[in-house]
Parts: sequence; C-alpha cells; structure tokens
Amino acid sequence: MTILDYGLLVFLLVTLAIGLKNGFAKMISTTVCVIVALAASVVVTIELLRLINDTEVFAGLQGLATSWFKKPIMTTEVASQEQLVDVLSTAGVLSVLKGLAGPIFKVMTRFGLNTLGKFFGFGIALVVVAFVLWLAIYLIFKYIMLAIKKLLTKVAKVPVLKSIDKIAGAILSVGLGYIIVF
Repeated sequence: MTILDYGLLVFLLVTLAIGLKNGFAKMISTTVCVIVALAASVVVTIELLRLINDTEVFAGLQGLATSWFKKPIMTTEVASQEQLVDVLSTAGVLSVLKGLAGPIFKVMTRFGLNTLGKFFGFGIALVVVAFVLWLAIYLIFKYIMLAIKKLLTKVAKVPVLKSIDKIAGAILSVGLGYIIVF
C-alpha cells in the first residue's frame, strides 16, 4: 500500500468514528434538510406553475408587465417567424435575439402572444410568480424537514434505538466519505 492508500484509509476510519459518535439523526444535518427542501420545492413549483398560468391573477400580472413595453417595436404584431426576424432586426439592442427567433416564436405561439411586449411581459410575470411560489414552497418544505430532523433526534435517544442510530450514522458517514474520496 502507498502513502495515499494509508491516507484514504485513515480518512474513512475518521468518518466511521464521527458517524459512530454523532449517530444517524445528527448526521441528517440542516444542510440535508435544505437540499431536500430545495429539490422538492423546485418540482412542486414547476407543477403548480402549469396551473397558475391560466388564472386571472397571472393574466393581470402579465398585463401589468406588458404595459411597460410601449415602444412601437414592442407593440408590432407578429404572425410568423419571418416577421419576428424582421422586427428583431430593426430592434437595436434586441437584434441579438434574431438568432433565437425560432424558439421565441414557438413560445409566442404556444401561449398566444402576438407582440414582443406581450412576450417579455409574459416572461417577467412568469419569473416573478415562479420565484414567489418557489420561496413559499421552499420555506414550507424546509420547516417540515427540520421538524422531521428534530423528531429523529428525539427518537434516536430511546435506548433500544440508540445503537441502531449509531450504526446507521457510521454507515452514512462512511458512505459520504467514500463518495468524497472516490
């Protein structure tokens, strides 16, 4: 065995000792709770956005954001991708978007948007609603996960479960150490 192998073995033994000492309940740290809350909130937000896009509240927010775009270039109606390329070609700074005319027109067609102002208004409304919704759902999931963590910590103090908690903590710790090393 080389020095590197001994170093890795020592690292894994240290992670084993830490896991045995802390136990599984403590190893499920706030970071894990936050990661689970982040992932769950993203999934739920995406699903809820599909439902919210058709509401009057979203339409009102979209109308408000669309009203910010009053220049003629933003209010010109676009019926085809070619027209969109023509509009974007004369749009000054926005002309860099003409290479994306295909995807932009697909979005415009899918959501019934016939001007660039409506397209940008829709985008702004979507970002605002998605962020607020995600933040609310994230906080709900985060506090649920922290409550589960607290419950696990209390359950782990029961004498019979304490040894199982220590063994599970050691397994989790060595597994995380193995992932880090390899």
